[in-house]
Amino acid sequence: MSLSEGCDAQPTQNDEGIREAQEAAKRLSSDHTWDDWVKVGRAFLIGRAEAMREAKTDRPVGGKYNNAYSQWLEENELAEIDKAVRSRLLYLLDHHDEVERWRSTLPINKRMRLNHPDSVSRAWKAKATATAASRNRQSPFAAMKRSLQDQIEDNDRLRQQVGDAGGLFWSRDADKLAQLIVDKLPQPKAVQVARAVLRLIEDDGLEPPEFLDRRAAAGAAVNEVF
Repeated sequence: MSLSEGCDAQPTQNDEGIREAQEAAKRLSSDHTWDDWVKVGRAFLIGRAEAMREAKTDRPVGGKYNNAYSQWLEENELAEIDKAVRSRLLYLLDHHDEVERWRSTLPINKRMRLNHPDSVSRAWKAKATATAASRNRQSPFAAMKRSLQDQIEDNDRLRQQVGDAGGLFWSRDADKLAQLIVDKLPQPKAVQVARAVLRLIEDDGLEPPEFLDRRAAAGAAVNEVF
């Protein structure tokens, strides 16, 4: 009997066949095969962690680790999966959330084809390479826009720093003023500023008492840096 002849069976049989087809379609649309690989990969993650603990290492390398992992695979009947496939699957599981977000953007027909660690790994790495290349090919306008945005952010940050420290510029507390210079400026620049302050004071002959604490502050900044 051909498949077409079988379709002339009783309605209840047809209904059952349709129901089974619907369930099968649901499994296909939810990437049933890939889901199974994910379950296997999660088991590999468990085995990797146990083997590392057994080998007393924090990295999945070395003779002791390899022996412990091989034993775990044998005990859990997972040793028949090719080593290269295991490696790719573990790589994908290490980036599971990113991979799943990427897969969710693919058309269903393409997603159904990408259900083995080898094909998923190839496509995922190709996508990552294309994304990096796209960033490197940034248009001149986009580069200029990004540079301008960086400058705006730098200016905002400096404006905030000046605002936070504004009161200290009028403070008579020499230590606070010196600390401000040291905290807000790179070390070579702080030294240059402190020396410039001393030089200006000496050039202008500003020696009255009201300027002595400013001079002490500048000297303190130099000493603080050195």
